[in-house]
Amino acid sequence: MLTVGHPRLVSNDSVRPGDSDARLLLADRTHHYRAPVSVLFPALISDLQHWMRLAPGEVLPRVLQSTPMERVVWSSFWPVSPDDTIELELTNEDNAMAAIRLMWFTSTPPDERGIGITRQRLNRKLGGDLRAVVSEHFWNSRSTSVPGNARPSMTQLIAELGIDEIGRRYIAELQYGLERIRHGADGDRDQAPEQVDGIGPIIESAVWGGDDPAGGRLTTDVWWELAMAALRACPPDDSLLWCLGDGPFDNMRENPEIDARLLAARSQDPAIDRLFAAMRRELPSEDVTTGFWFT
Repeated sequence: MLTVGHPRLVSNDSVRPGDSDARLLLADRTHHYRAPVSVLFPALISDLQHWMRLAPGEVLPRVLQSTPMERVVWSSFWPVSPDDTIELELTNEDNAMAAIRLMWFTSTPPDERGIGITRQRLNRKLGGDLRAVVSEHFWNSRSTSVPGNARPSMTQLIAELGIDEIGRRYIAELQYGLERIRHGADGDRDQAPEQVDGIGPIIESAVWGGDDPAGGRLTTDVWWELAMAALRACPPDDSLLWCLGDGPFDNMRENPEIDARLLAARSQDPAIDRLFAAMRRELPSEDVTTGFWFT
């Protein structure tokens, strides 16, 4: 899911001639997808506007460099920092899975709060928005093999599986992803989480990014219930809890009312208090020691 360490200086000899000799690497994260590189690479070099959501002050990046099926370099999302680049390295994994390593380089870093916000927004794009492409790939392949198949709404999936089961499956996906990182991508495929009709990508997109598989966005209340179901299903593992806080809950926090909801529930719900505690233990590894999770 993630490898983010302390900022470090890197050579700038491969991206944009004329830039400074060295830049800071402020984010280095790997995301895993249930789709091959052949599906993901085209989405990274064209039609970004169809799947990528931009935050205020951001612009769609341009493709500065690309090596087919291996690497993409984007220009800056931020006019205030035009020389920043986002580098993406793609790798095929077993069983039609792929990984994308995301790296953010800059010679004009923002302050600590700005670094945290930028990491979160990049994480949302690659960890959340791009999963809509994976979901589309799944449904296109499924509709070919099952004529007349209609993609369900999240309301239908909740009715079929139940909120708690969706949360459990999301945690199973996270656990499997973390094990692949800890022990290498050649782990035992028999340990992969079970799926009904391959709906894992649908659950990931809904819980992580608030996307309704039938199209559009989930309501805040439905997204909250899905994230809370995942939190209730989560074992006492700081890495998993961090994935929930940095993923679904931080993504939801783009809605200002979510901060108040989390703080209000913290004193009444041990699961949320456990989430806050895990975030405070994990965030310093990203050089983050202040902000919402430390309140």
